[in-house]
Amino acid sequence: MSLATVYRNILLIKLLGEVLELGFPDGSNRYAGNKPTPIRTSSASNVKKMSPRTWIAWMK
Repeated sequence: MSLATVYRNILLIKLLGEVLELGFPDGSNRYAGNKPTPIRTSSASNVKKMSPRTWIAWMK
């Protein structure tokens, strides 16, 4: 996975309000979850088998 992919996804998640960007004096940034409730988890093998529509419905 390239850094461009990582930063693009961070920007998208930030725009959706899912993470809070924390800026530090040295110019670096860190990100923290913006939701107090735990997220759903699944094994990577199960997620890979899901279609995009199934995945979106599962996330709701």
